[in-house]
Amino acid sequence: MNKADGDFLPKLNLIGTVGLQGTGDDYSQSNDDLFDLETNNFGITVDFEYFLGQSAAQGSFDASYFAKRQLQISRKDLENKILVEVRQAVRSILTNEKRIEATKKARILGEEQFQAELNRKKRQVSTTFQVLNMQEDLAEAQANEIKAMIDYQLSLINLKRVTGTLLKEMGVKLEEMLTPRTK
Repeated sequence: MNKADGDFLPKLNLIGTVGLQGTGDDYSQSNDDLFDLETNNFGITVDFEYFLGQSAAQGSFDASYFAKRQLQISRKDLENKILVEVRQAVRSILTNEKRIEATKKARILGEEQFQAELNRKKRQVSTTFQVLNMQEDLAEAQANEIKAMIDYQLSLINLKRVTGTLLKEMGVKLEEMLTPRTK
């Protein structure tokens, strides 16, 4: 094997990764979450190369050892990414629970205001325009509550997806889907 003189020198490569992710419900909250260490992931990979010498068997062994070590590092990185996804999914569920509570209160208040405006209209203290405005506000509050409930359900599904339980809970059996049909 003919190698240039520089190829016999050891090589050290350091690779760093940073993942920033905002998980808030709006731009401001997502922006605040960007620098929260619980939602971000960091990784460092060190790659060291050196000439293995004359023994082909020793070289193969060393190469296998380092390949195994790299796989272990990759697995740990993947586990960390999954952990971050699970944390984000749980945080999303908790946030959406609070949104449901807030939008429910807003809807109830909207209903009360609408009924009060209807009563004022019956007493001829209010106008049809004001009643329609209150009705529009109520419809928006109802839509917001429904959106919060949908987002909550989606966050539950996302948690099941990232924890790997979604297919089982839906009754999907991969073994049956992956076996070839003989017809």
